[in-house]
Amino acid sequence: MLLAGFLLRLRLAHFTFLNPDEALHYLLSVQPSAALAYKASLTTVHPPLFILWLHYWGLFGHSEFLLRLPCVLAGTAFCWIVYRWLTVALNRAAGIIALALLLFLPPLIFVSAELRQYAFLLFFMAASVYLFDRACSPDSTSAMLGSGFFLCLALLTHYSAFLFAAAFAVYALVRFTSRNAPRRLLAAWIVTMLVAAALWAFLWTSHVSHLAVRGVLHGMAEGWFRQAIFQPGESVLRFALKASLRFFHYLFWSGAIGAIGLLLFIVGVVQLLRNRESSSQNPARPTTRQLGIFLTLPFLINLATAFAGKYPLGGTRHNAFLAMFAIAGISVPLARWSAFRRWSIAAGIAAALAIVNFFPSPSGTYIRPEFQSRKLMKQATDFLAQSLPPGSTILADQESALLLSYYFCHSPVVQIEPSLRPLHKFSCGDKWVITTFPRWFIFDGQTLPTALKQIAGMGSGPAGTLWFFQAGWLVEKEPEIRKVLTQHNCSMPGNFGQNILICELTASPNSAQ
Repeated sequence: MLLAGFLLRLRLAHFTFLNPDEALHYLLSVQPSAALAYKASLTTVHPPLFILWLHYWGLFGHSEFLLRLPCVLAGTAFCWIVYRWLTVALNRAAGIIALALLLFLPPLIFVSAELRQYAFLLFFMAASVYLFDRACSPDSTSAMLGSGFFLCLALLTHYSAFLFAAAFAVYALVRFTSRNAPRRLLAAWIVTMLVAAALWAFLWTSHVSHLAVRGVLHGMAEGWFRQAIFQPGESVLRFALKASLRFFHYLFWSGAIGAIGLLLFIVGVVQLLRNRESSSQNPARPTTRQLGIFLTLPFLINLATAFAGKYPLGGTRHNAFLAMFAIAGISVPLARWSAFRRWSIAAGIAAALAIVNFFPSPSGTYIRPEFQSRKLMKQATDFLAQSLPPGSTILADQESALLLSYYFCHSPVVQIEPSLRPLHKFSCGDKWVITTFPRWFIFDGQTLPTALKQIAGMGSGPAGTLWFFQAGWLVEKEPEIRKVLTQHNCSMPGNFGQNILICELTASPNSAQ
């Protein structure tokens, strides 16, 4: 299973072109020095570690496959560590079930094959938990310090790790109060918590507070995350149920199977909390109640932050850190039932995995793998190179300009620093690229006509024409964009799959419209 899961991730990393977020991370990391890479990382909503690591990893090469390879390894290792942890904390049957789900659920395959923070985040979290439980038997200060080390790496990788850290701290306190832990072990744990607190203080003063001042966090809450943030006047219970269902829909890429997964998780947590099993015979193994508390706390903390409007809970990758706890909870009842119906449970899991992989219904932004083929991107960039005469101008929104930067211009043609200028003109070899500022991340039926009006007098390509390039998410779901393009003499846009669009047009709408 481990080999099959690894090969699936490896194939996806090799087969697909970078999505806009991946291209952004790459562009931020390609700086003359680590200090400048760190400064560039402050323009994002993530801690700096991933960009700094990518700055050095990029010295070995810039191909999609090479850049993504460490994420593939980290995402696969995450599955193995969770299996090892659950084998000790529960039993081998629960570990095997969790391993199968983690290896073959589509969103976890995708986040492990992308140049983003999530594979490393999951790996660091799992390593921290596993080493903590290992530190309890035999009492090992080195394992405890190792647990703290990986916790700090998680905190420096993604801000959702602070929600995990809060739940992890409560879990550790609950475990320590149930046994007489040696002072040196407690001291080692306290040191790691103090370092984690210092990291949070550093990240808050150097990054998060500046994002709040710039209004970035408020803009995200009102935009991308609006449905995943509690809104005034909304029913508390309704929001909690809706947010939970959306997360499990994301985790399984199926509304129906996701709902079943949520029910299994609730059943598993209830079984753990009601069980009075003691861990006195094996200090490394938490009691079932302690484990039930640990699996529940991240959801409750995330739900609290969603109620407070601070962090979303719903059907997006930003809640991927919950996958470890969700799958662990689901494995509890399945492991108990498998003792009596082993082959039927295995067949049911296999059938569910087949459905979500072959008939996916993902939530959130998504590019189907066949339309994210590297061959399609090469065809599109070859078309730009061969069909556009020198001096031509290409209009692209923010997400499309990120891909142009990596695949066509081989240099940034996108606004990274905050800017009040909606449009900016960049040189791209013997051509020009006009791109939007980050607030216009994806063109819609309102922003595209506005952009075309603004560039009408800027001077475009030969005979007053310019080229429109759009690639990335939601390209295939924008009928209003096609209508605007038709008004600007582009009745037959060129498509390279469903997520890459190239079209020659005029800045002013034709008189017939």
